[in-house]
Amino acid sequence: MKQFDLFENNNEEDIFLQEAEEYLLYMENEIEKLEEKERFYKENHAFNWAENFPQICDENGNFEGFDVVIGNPPYISAVDMSRNAQLKTYFKNNYDIAKGAYDIFILFLKKATQILKKDCFYSWIIPNRFLSAQYAELIKKELIKNGLIHSVDISNIKVFKKANVYPIIIVGKNGNNEENFTEYYIKKEKELNEGNHKKYEILKEYRSFKDLGIKIMSGATGFEAGKIKSVLSERKTKNSIPFIVSGCIDQYSVDFKNLRFMKKKFKKAFISNKLKKIAKTKWSFWNNKKIVIAGMTKKVEAIFAEEALAIGVGTYGIYDFANFEPKFILALLNSKFMSSYITKKFKDKHLAGGYLSINKNTIEQYPIVEIKTSKLEKEIDILVYKLYNLTKEEIKIIENETI
Repeated sequence: MKQFDLFENNNEEDIFLQEAEEYLLYMENEIEKLEEKERFYKENHAFNWAENFPQICDENGNFEGFDVVIGNPPYISAVDMSRNAQLKTYFKNNYDIAKGAYDIFILFLKKATQILKKDCFYSWIIPNRFLSAQYAELIKKELIKNGLIHSVDISNIKVFKKANVYPIIIVGKNGNNEENFTEYYIKKEKELNEGNHKKYEILKEYRSFKDLGIKIMSGATGFEAGKIKSVLSERKTKNSIPFIVSGCIDQYSVDFKNLRFMKKKFKKAFISNKLKKIAKTKWSFWNNKKIVIAGMTKKVEAIFAEEALAIGVGTYGIYDFANFEPKFILALLNSKFMSSYITKKFKDKHLAGGYLSINKNTIEQYPIVEIKTSKLEKEIDILVYKLYNLTKEEIKIIENETI
């Protein structure tokens, strides 16, 4: 006869209860996550597209999308967004383009393509930084690959009366695989109304200052500016050196008079490191030869400082010339070609009144070529031989002597 174990059912019950408790705990955690997510959506005014626009869903409630998306997304930098860590984390987890110090408008571009039907059109007015900012590269490539048709740079006209922004209009066809993107610009409002858009020319690619080892340093950071102000003086001493800002610099020349720095005016400004408020690296940079470049200007303006010269915020200095003759680099910087080239290349950097906002990163991308002089040297030698009426034998001797 079979004998029953009195404890067998008890063990099975214990296992069942343990599994039930674990499942209950799991469900409680899931509910808590959903509640937290719901709170997050409410606090950040999340929008349910299908619920608010039932007409973009099919008869079974499946999301289909809009026929057209037109918008002016908000311009909020990642610095401002950092105040809301939870929101920033959400963006990072849900948008592959949310990298680095980005502007939130790029996330709106991504979202808009997700709520738009395939082969339907979109048009947005967004900051001109979209054209060349590093953080916008991913979304720009993605849009071009999927139907971005053209952009119209309207930043030369005052679009918004109370906002100092420099916008462009972009138009595209969602999901169209033809990569045929064109950049246009206008100078006047009537050109937009008339459809009289001018095409940005495609710039020839050159090697850059950075490629060839030319090194640049900022004159002073915003953090250093307060320290500098406290040690500026109009009186020159044996331990002080002249101090200038971007507005003092013209092409090949500098005006030391009537300098304005941090809301204070100086007839002339001198700075001393007697109080050791300036970092040794900065003081060394100021005291050595350098090419100084203005950071706020309508064209490239640079000088060659052979003697000690301190430079302020918004000015930049080339201190390592990478075996190039400094005055060759100076002449290149002050050429019409350079101003024309960077105005086109860094079109997103221009400000009101036609000013350019130049910084260390843009200067590193300036074009430069290594000149091959061997052919010219040969031609000069031939001309000199002719000038001195040298015979073939004499020329041969000279050529063999030359190392």
